[in-house]
Amino acid sequence: MSFRHVRQLTSIREEFLAARAALALAVEHWPALHTTRQLQAQTLRMMRAADTNLEMTYLVRAFARFEAVLRDHWIAARPGSRLPPRAETLINRVASRHRLPAAIRDAAHRVRRYRNAVAHETRNALPMTLAEALATLNRFVAPLPDV
Repeated sequence: MSFRHVRQLTSIREEFLAARAALALAVEHWPALHTTRQLQAQTLRMMRAADTNLEMTYLVRAFARFEAVLRDHWIAARPGSRLPPRAETLINRVASRHRLPAAIRDAAHRVRRYRNAVAHETRNALPMTLAEALATLNRFVAPLPDV
């Protein structure tokens, strides 16, 4: 089991929670904070919009980290072999090589499709929370050996 891979994804969640808390604090105390140097160029509306979009921003980031973990794993596990250029193919090949259950592979593809929908501002995927996405991606990377 790779705790190293899981830890890389867990750090995304921790940063999301810190950013969410900071935004909540800034919005709650806006009357006292809006004149500080760090917030002078911001508006309350901008802060609320940032909070609204924060989870999707971190979901995109989490999938990017997941993809980087898979790429690093592929390169280390298969030196000299061609790295699959698309995330879809990479997920399929890593899942096949390590005999991951189809349900785990398919769930990772669901996160990939949702990330694509968020990144390209389409509505062609079932929505999910960051927590759901991270749990799904962790189930994929946890069984991979550290190489």
